[in-house]
Amino acid sequence: MTTRAAKQWRRKYLREGAWFGGAFVILSCTGAYLGDWRVVGAGGAVALFGFIFQRRMFRRWNCEECGSPLQRESKDGSAVVFHCERCGIVWDTKLHQDLS
Repeated sequence: MTTRAAKQWRRKYLREGAWFGGAFVILSCTGAYLGDWRVVGAGGAVALFGFIFQRRMFRRWNCEECGSPLQRESKDGSAVVFHCERCGIVWDTKLHQDLS
């Protein structure tokens, strides 16, 4: 199997993290400044949704070559890689996941 860098995965992960993180910070700071805890609660909801999205990205991804859905098994301390049987490619994200 050929190993390739999952560049699209890393770009999408960074972009989505920036959106969710930025929205959380803006809503939380605005709510705290205005004294409106409903806005802070909305920031918490954004953070929760971002956390769920992050967990999903670590488990599923589409092959950058053929588009078929890929999954990985979560093992503590393992590298975050996705195997495409159809293309014979191992997509390496250059990240390791700690589930503890």
